[in-house]
Order: sequence, then C-alpha cells, then structure tokens
Amino acid sequence: MKYCAVILVGVAAFVFSGCDSRTECEKAVEHIIKVASEDTSIPRADRNAMSNMSNRKEMIDQCEQSFRPAGGVDCVLKAKTLQDVDKCRAKMLQK
Repeated sequence: MKYCAVILVGVAAFVFSGCDSRTECEKAVEHIIKVASEDTSIPRADRNAMSNMSNRKEMIDQCEQSFRPAGGVDCVLKAKTLQDVDKCRAKMLQK
C-alpha cells in the first residue's frame, strides 16, 4: 500500500509539473512548422511537406547543429514569421 501511494504521488507530480519530454529542437521545429503553416505565401504542398516525419527529423538535425548554442532555440521560439526564423539562423551562423 505504501508503494502505491509513492507511485501515485510521483505520477501526480509528473502530470502537474507540466513535464515536457520534447527536446529544445523538437519544440523549435514544431514552432517553425506552426509559423510556416500560417504563412499563406508558402504553397500548401510545401507547408504540408514540413510536417512529414522525415523532413521533421532533418529539421531537428539542422537545429541541433545550428540553433543549439547561445540562445538560438529561444530566438526561434519567439519568432512570429519565417523571416524572424531566418534572422535567428543568420545570427547563429555569425557565431
């Protein structure tokens, strides 16, 4: 019985803590896809292709290489447009 209580408390803490198992780059890529999906200047086929799992994996790999250091992910998560994302990328390439 004591173990059940410990497990329940642990599960409740996990649920209520808002624990997110996604990596920083997964969050950034999801945000980029969301921003792109709202940009009507991008053809629908291109917007849909971004959600393809192989494309998503490639984007995550690019993020790991380009955006991880020095606040790049934070910059991307604040981006409101794809132009903002491009500015983040340019900023990271300068470093």
